[in-house]
Amino acid sequence: MTREEAVRAVSDKVSALKFEWGVMDCCQVAREMYRTYNGVDPAPDLVYGSEDEARTIIEKHGGLSGLITHILGPAIPTDEALTGDILRLELPHVGEIIGIKVPCGTLVPISRGLFKADLKYSLEAWRI
Repeated sequence: MTREEAVRAVSDKVSALKFEWGVMDCCQVAREMYRTYNGVDPAPDLVYGSEDEARTIIEKHGGLSGLITHILGPAIPTDEALTGDILRLELPHVGEIIGIKVPCGTLVPISRGLFKADLKYSLEAWRI
């Protein structure tokens, strides 16, 4: 499966889903991207069912950057990210969020499905 095919598969899978902590949130969408492309779950212990539980896990790792680095290894510069790689962004009116790199943007979860955010909000990236 190519990176582009994996992005399409993940997008198709979550496009009709409503946002739900531990099911369809930024970390779970990134996890699904890795799993779809690589065939293995990078974080089988990343289980939570509420915003409070998610925040506890994130804080345990020093923030989203620390959590994703713990799972995927060291970050890379955003300009080196390839389609399907994981990006951390700081979006206006949203705050910090994780997304999937696509040409000309980053897919991030919203109340239902995904939204393509501008790459100018990207802070760091990780290889899948």
